[in-house]
Amino acid sequence: MKKRILVLGAGFGGLELTTLLSGSLGDTVETPPKPATSSTPWPGRSDSASCSPHLFLGVPKHRAPKVVEAAGLTENDWVLVNPRTLETRFPGVYAIGDIAKTGIPKAEVFAEGAARAVASSLIASLGGRGQPELNAGAGSCYVEFGGGRVGRVDVDFFSQPSPVSSFQQPSASLCAEKERFGSSRRERWFGGATP
Repeated sequence: MKKRILVLGAGFGGLELTTLLSGSLGDTVETPPKPATSSTPWPGRSDSASCSPHLFLGVPKHRAPKVVEAAGLTENDWVLVNPRTLETRFPGVYAIGDIAKTGIPKAEVFAEGAARAVASSLIASLGGRGQPELNAGAGSCYVEFGGGRVGRVDVDFFSQPSPVSSFQQPSASLCAEKERFGSSRRERWFGGATP
C-alpha cells in the first residue's frame, strides 16, 4: 500500500513540499497535484473525508485550525516543533509554515526552507534515499523601494551565539534578482503558469 501524504494549505511551504515530494518520490507517494484545501478531493476519490493520510500538514493564517487543536498537536494555539527538523512531539508528524512555532519569522523564504527539511526527511524515510537535511533558519527577504530599486535583507536566525543579518542597499540589479527569484518559484510550483 502506498503511503499517503496530504498537504493542506496553499502557502509557500505547502507548494515547495508538494513539489519536492512529487519530484523525488514519484508515484511511491500519492500527493494531490497541488496543495489541498479542506474541500479538495483526494486523487481518485469522491471526497477528501474518506482520505486517511499518513502525514497531515496545515497552514493557517494566524493560529492552528480547530482540526489540528482537536488532534492534540497544539500548545497555546501553535504546533511546537523542533526548529531544525520541524518534527512535532509525535514521531513522524511535522508542521511547517504559519502553523509551526519555530522561533523564526513566518515569511515565504523560511517556509520554503522548512519544507526542504521536511521533504528530505520524508524522502529519506519513505524513499530510502539520502540523509535528512536540517532547517537552516536562514534566508533573504526583498524590500521594494520604488523606482525600480529593491533592497535585500539576509538573515541567519540559527547562527550562534545570536542571529546575524546584513542589508544590501537598494539597486536595479536586486530588482532583477527578485524577479528571477519569483519567476523560478512560479516555474517550479506551477510549471511556468502565472498563479
